[in-house]
Amino acid sequence: MIAIALACLGTPAAVGSGTGWSKPTKLAFVANPLVASTMPAVSCGSASFCATVDLAGYVLTWNGSSWGAPVKIDKPGNHLVDVSCASASFCIATDLAGNAITWNGTSWSKPVSVHKGARKPALLAVSCISASFCVAVDNEAGNTLTWNGKSWSKPVHIDTHATELSYASCASRSFCIAADEHGSAITWNGTSWSAPVKIDNSAKDPYYLDGVSCVSASFCMAIDGTGNTLTWNGSAWSTPVYVDPGFAGLGLFSVSCASSAFCVAVAAFGNVLTWNGSAWSTPVKIDKTRNDVADVSCASASRCIATDLAGNAMIYGP
Repeated sequence: MIAIALACLGTPAAVGSGTGWSKPTKLAFVANPLVASTMPAVSCGSASFCATVDLAGYVLTWNGSSWGAPVKIDKPGNHLVDVSCASASFCIATDLAGNAITWNGTSWSKPVSVHKGARKPALLAVSCISASFCVAVDNEAGNTLTWNGKSWSKPVHIDTHATELSYASCASRSFCIAADEHGSAITWNGTSWSAPVKIDNSAKDPYYLDGVSCVSASFCMAIDGTGNTLTWNGSAWSTPVYVDPGFAGLGLFSVSCASSAFCVAVAAFGNVLTWNGSAWSTPVKIDKTRNDVADVSCASASRCIATDLAGNAMIYGP
């Protein structure tokens, strides 16, 4: 099985002359190494706007040429864990205390609890396609919540197979995929969620589906904690393909697709892999400090930003 998977590996996609990854740039979140050594999330709303958050409650924005100063938008104890930007004028960041924080193009709102009851489940992931449509998932037995531009819906229980949903990605108002900790995917059709469908039998705790990225209703890429990728073609998921042979057992941490012909997945020890529409590259080290590359967001095939566990950012582009 491994030999077959390795035979499918190609070379990195040729995006353009002189295109490559920058050296790691330290983002000045907090001097405390215990806080800096977190898993920052990053999201690009365009090639000239990205935002990255850390567990200490800080956010930095990228304007296409440089990073702004860190801005504290949440309490350190709340732990920001994800951010999704639909454009340069709209993002939502979420934390482990069940709060959402909104960017309007100028400033960030105060943390707003999305849960009405006494319990405040963590919002583990969020995906926004516009200022009036986002989907968030929480760690309370497989719930999703939807943002309509003004308020959040009540939690909707969509997954009886999982104690938590690990990720969500929306390509439009009528198509999203949520992934869970047991290798199942759940599909949103604009009105309701499907039943969970097991797509990855290799995804066993703690090796659940770590991420998914959808660019349309006919193309998504999912990754798991054992180094496999799975592709959605509009009607079915592929079988898992093992793409990270160098670090068996450590898995892939994040994936971002700009199109069906360009995706980037990030992995342990400073490595990234690139999808060219038909095959994945072998792992390429972009972080010489050997920090695990934790998250990646690609606005296009010539602009991606990846972040690592030590609070560094690496920029992909000409």
